[in-house]
Amino acid sequence: LLLHYKTEDPVSYAATWNQHLRYGGPKAYPNALDRWLDYYKRLGIEAIGSGAVILRRSSGPHWVRAEELPPGHVNPSGEHILSIFESQDYLNGLDDDRSLLAECFRLVEGHRLEQTLTWRDGRYAVQDTFLNLDQGLRFRGEVDGFTLHLLSLCDGRRPLGDVVRQVAQATGTEGEELAPSVIEIVRKLLGMGFLVRT
Repeated sequence: LLLHYKTEDPVSYAATWNQHLRYGGPKAYPNALDRWLDYYKRLGIEAIGSGAVILRRSSGPHWVRAEELPPGHVNPSGEHILSIFESQDYLNGLDDDRSLLAECFRLVEGHRLEQTLTWRDGRYAVQDTFLNLDQGLRFRGEVDGFTLHLLSLCDGRRPLGDVVRQVAQATGTEGEELAPSVIEIVRKLLGMGFLVRT
């Protein structure tokens, strides 16, 4: 599991890691920056990424996944990472994605919906909507009205196939047409830890 936190230019990175030298004498800080920047230049380094690579031993099929972390503080994330591994193993072990339609899913506790409304034509209109995990790796993703409606029906008691039929009926669409896009959404949200199987 590859987690990218941020990417910085060499000057910013060196300045951050040598802050403590600002108070160690007039030349300590600039000398350290020069040393670090010379080193990066010799190696041809133009940017420095920060994040984590999480490996684990597995007897099942191997997989690699990369995720972008939101800026700011990262919470203790051990349980969330274990959940990601479990979900990804499950998803990779499926013979057919359509088997997800027989499973029941629910949203996890510790998430929130964030909507921004804009005043337009004499009324408020939704500008954007984000789903945020408040725990673990604090993933954040933009969602549309269709996805919100879908998620509101994922209560852990009915199979995803029933949810697809209900959404299809509400939107005047055929369930068979809708199923692939619903499966894609569920795969993504399950893999990130927004949804769990019940």
